[in-house]
Amino acid sequence: MGLEAAYTSADIEKALVIAENLLVQELDLGERDVDLIGLLQNSLLTALENPDASFDDVVGSHYSETPSEIREWWSGWS
Repeated sequence: MGLEAAYTSADIEKALVIAENLLVQELDLGERDVDLIGLLQNSLLTALENPDASFDDVVGSHYSETPSEIREWWSGWS
């Protein structure tokens, strides 16, 4: 059975939130890591709806910031 037949988008979103909470609770994550997990979740959810979505599409669907601003979140990290 394919993924689309086994799980709804709501099921997948719920699983992503549970996985995020597990990681945040169990690991000493910084803001950068938590932001990246959120960006990954939003990218996955966007890709479920539109497999051809771009990074700009993800940002436009989930953030009030511009794609350039989101990219800058990682520009100063080492």
